[in-house]
Amino acid sequence: MALYLSVLLLPSLIASECNHYYQSTDASSTKRPFDICYHSHIDDDTMLGTSWNYVCVPEAEMPDVDLNQTVDGFGVYKQEFGSVGCVAVPGENPETRIVQQPHRIVCNKESPHCDVLRVRQHPIVNATKCSYNESVYAEDIEVIGECDDNGGQSAALYCNKPSSDSDSRDAYFWRNSFFGGLCEEHRLFEASYQFEGCQGDGRTFVSVVECDVNEVGTAPQIAPFEDGVFVTGFVLLLIAILSIVFILLWYCCWFRKGFNGQMRTQMVATNDENAHHDHESDEEDEEQTNITMR
Repeated sequence: MALYLSVLLLPSLIASECNHYYQSTDASSTKRPFDICYHSHIDDDTMLGTSWNYVCVPEAEMPDVDLNQTVDGFGVYKQEFGSVGCVAVPGENPETRIVQQPHRIVCNKESPHCDVLRVRQHPIVNATKCSYNESVYAEDIEVIGECDDNGGQSAALYCNKPSSDSDSRDAYFWRNSFFGGLCEEHRLFEASYQFEGCQGDGRTFVSVVECDVNEVGTAPQIAPFEDGVFVTGFVLLLIAILSIVFILLWYCCWFRKGFNGQMRTQMVATNDENAHHDHESDEEDEEQTNITMR
């Protein structure tokens, strides 16, 4: 199941490498490696497979190239297959289409390399027994050990898969999230873990198929009050809390004062009215007494 832990267990440094990928929208968007089967899927109803990958192509080899389709002299094509594993079935020509407006393209055809995590998700057949259908799955890959940085925040993904098949259920992966850019260790604020096996939703079994670089978490020395941004945010939060408390106290005092004043006004008015009625009653009693005496 997925666990969400704060400020705990992260690798000591970013050690993996990826030099052959593209990003679609911005600096923190998913890195999609070239020449690797990026996604495979077997449909639960039809049992038919589909898959796709991405390839980089020099701008000079692209017909009718548009400036919005290239970055640094390269473009990206998406190839779609009618089977899993990005392998064309006999007689099939993969459907190929160009990727529009890529954000970044890093194309290294001479020595391409990307460390990745490959994960499959299977539908659960029996949640009590944690049994699943191995023939049906959706498989995806993600680049590991690379800092996804948009300046305001950053994140990095890691994995660990035991080499022994008997320990395969001990495989897991996690994502570290950081305040600010550069995935700086002392600015970690969350580590979200997901372990191989039946997940908490009762519908999904997660299997770690491939982990190119095994990382093991270590407990860092986190000192948030040595971080200027954290201290500034903490002080502002404290000021906001104190301001809210002051406003609530002032409002309660004002409401109590107004309520007491209104009660006193009503009591005075009631007393005056009662006194007036008593005076009228005394006059009536005196008049009746005079009549009787006569």
